[in-house]
Amino acid sequence: MRAIRLLVVAAVLGGCSSAPAPYMCPDDAPVACPSPAPSFAADVAPIIVDHCQKCHAPGGMAQRFSFQTYDQIAPYAGDINLQLQTCAMPPPPERPLTAAERQAMFGWIFCGALND
Repeated sequence: MRAIRLLVVAAVLGGCSSAPAPYMCPDDAPVACPSPAPSFAADVAPIIVDHCQKCHAPGGMAQRFSFQTYDQIAPYAGDINLQLQTCAMPPPPERPLTAAERQAMFGWIFCGALND
């Protein structure tokens, strides 16, 4: 009976932890340009708006790297690729990119970071 109570208490306390589960960075970078290639306007720009412009905009914490236009973003495609591969951006406590968002960003970069 005591063992059952201990198991119940352990289960309840384990479920009450406020610490977030550790995030494992996926190894999901493509090796080639996907077909069809992601579009900057349709696929990448909305991700930038949702995940990056909070900090990468005038008045933001990373405003010196303003990501408001294609011309401001494209020169950093290589840096963005590294940040994606290491899951460094967006930083906690911001929500990480979904698998689909990661694939769109990676695809755009691997296809030449074109403005189409």
